Amino acid sequence: MGGLQKYNAVTDQFIRVNEVPPNFIYRIQQDHNGTIWVGTIDNGVYYFNEKTKEHGDLRYDSHNKNSIGSNFILDIFEDNEKNLWFGSEGGGLCKYNPASNIFKRYNSKTGFPSNTVLRILQDDKKKFWITTTRGLVYLDPLTDLIKVYTKANGLLNDQFNYNSGFKDSSGKMYFGSVKGMISFEPNTFSENNFVPPVYITGIQVNNKEPVINEKNSPLKKSIFYTNNISLKYNQSSFSIDFAALSYTAPEMTRYMYKMEGLDKNWTYLSTNRKVYFTNLAPGKYVFKVKAANSSDAWNKQITTFTINIAPPFWQSASAYLLYIVISAVIIYLLVSNYHKRLAEKNKRKIELMEHEKEKEIYQAKIEFFTNVAHEIRTPLT
Repeated sequence: MGGLQKYNAVTDQFIRVNEVPPNFIYRIQQDHNGTIWVGTIDNGVYYFNEKTKEHGDLRYDSHNKNSIGSNFILDIFEDNEKNLWFGSEGGGLCKYNPASNIFKRYNSKTGFPSNTVLRILQDDKKKFWITTTRGLVYLDPLTDLIKVYTKANGLLNDQFNYNSGFKDSSGKMYFGSVKGMISFEPNTFSENNFVPPVYITGIQVNNKEPVINEKNSPLKKSIFYTNNISLKYNQSSFSIDFAALSYTAPEMTRYMYKMEGLDKNWTYLSTNRKVYFTNLAPGKYVFKVKAANSSDAWNKQITTFTINIAPPFWQSASAYLLYIVISAVIIYLLVSNYHKRLAEKNKRKIELMEHEKEKEIYQAKIEFFTNVAHEIRTPLT
């Protein structure tokens, strides 16, 4: 915690650098202008230039997304384009633009496996190789392309050590991890152009593997030679296994699948090679799956597997036809009964009307004879 000191060979004395307050200093780097950059633990970056007397500090500001990503600085690096890069703990990698005093951050949100950057190196093609606590990162600063290398790619370990990296005169790089040192030549790296085909390797119905040609088994031959399968309504819960035939970093193989008839979008899988479906409705489904190799190249040929789930007998076409016939008979009987009752009702109305009419006629006759008798009786009187 004594701060930064410089040695004077003439006086054989150490002189304290006043531009840098007492701090736990972790990294010191001089840029092309002679400015000294000092990375500290928990206090950001200090810088000073003995010739120009310019000095200052760079701190993390939670309210400013353009500030440095963390005050815990682990590495400082100046690239071939005279840009400054800062590796931090908790803040990832930060590229500094002195003209605008703005930092560009690379962290787990942009594709880094970890927010702790331990060492920064640049190869002869101006590409960066960065060690973290969860793997080795390749970064193209022009396109921001990020690739992550882990134990699946052949590394000894994903955990690298602090400030443990070196590039020799031939361009070969060395990095130290917690389980030893690795070395490689970036110029000899080649892309993995083989995109593995994907095969359906298994299916389980109601958590059981169906036996080929067994009674009530949906499998009539090996799953490797089966493109479609028919299931009963009570077999609508099943799982599907699949695998890509890749032997180059197979742990880096990624998958994505879609069940047409159920899903609208593709679902990505990083390591799992089994998907589950539960209580699917009767109908036709097409399971689609494809894979990407270790270079993130996706297979253009999609593997498909068709699943037909039959409805229960009470939902079958024959059952619906029977329902229609029964419904038609019931409707016919109801309509016939309605018309019969209506006819009887009308018949009764007609009979009542005829009775009323006869009654009216009889009453009219009585009145007529009464009037006639009255008319005859009056003159006689």
